[in-house]
Amino acid sequence: MSLRPFLAKLIGPSAFGLLFALTGTGCGGCSGNEATVTCDANGENCMICDGYGCHPANPDIGQGGNGGGGGGGGGSVECDPKVTTCGCATTADCPNGTVCLDGLCLVGCNHSYECGAGKVCANGKCETGCDDQTPCDKGFVCDKGVCVADPSTACPQTPCNASESCINGVCEPACQTNADCPMGDICDSTGGGCIPDPSPTPSCGPGITCPGTSQCLMDGYCHYPCTTLTQCKLIDNRFAACDVGVCKTDEEVNPECTLEKPCPAGKDCISNKCL
Repeated sequence: MSLRPFLAKLIGPSAFGLLFALTGTGCGGCSGNEATVTCDANGENCMICDGYGCHPANPDIGQGGNGGGGGGGGGSVECDPKVTTCGCATTADCPNGTVCLDGLCLVGCNHSYECGAGKVCANGKCETGCDDQTPCDKGFVCDKGVCVADPSTACPQTPCNASESCINGVCEPACQTNADCPMGDICDSTGGGCIPDPSPTPSCGPGITCPGTSQCLMDGYCHYPCTTLTQCKLIDNRFAACDVGVCKTDEEVNPECTLEKPCPAGKDCISNKCL
């Protein structure tokens, strides 16, 4: 299927077929590196490239082949969400239970406690957290409390080897399915590389008990029961409310942003705050 209508809509008919600049959004685009789109002589096989690598510009790739297409060569590429992590343009392209986050169908987080120790909920994804006391690993920098690839050393500036793909500035193992990836990783079908699974992970359930007086609730996470705020404060002074019988932080009770309540353009939702 030709990409002409998609690119004409994206960049405008007067700029069609030319290189153009895009503005990065979300934490993955915090570096502000300029991106360009390049196409072949027929205006097809287009790629979006920035300082962190290249990805197909075809909106149908990885969306399950339901893009209204039509037969013949050049049709959309099938993506099976049972074996890999599919691309998307909107949440409508994703299977039930997942949302479209940075072009991938993922199970999104709303609060950092859903992500486990050392991670924060950033723009709906569980990412490695950082601060002055907890620096990032080598090759990464701390951006708004989240570890991201250091632009000065990230691929493609530092080329990956033949068995790797450049994903978000990091050389990751190449893959076609989730089974090709190390434990804890998933296959980004849009880039052909393994990435750390950014999905939330339940902290309790069958065989996994909660610590202290906290209890495992239906959401799969440990919470402290309460009848008054004083009880919560005695457990942890960061609790700001006893809400429907559960101790909650201010971020949980009065979130500035969530999956359903995104930040204004140019802002990132980090631990329920727009930064």
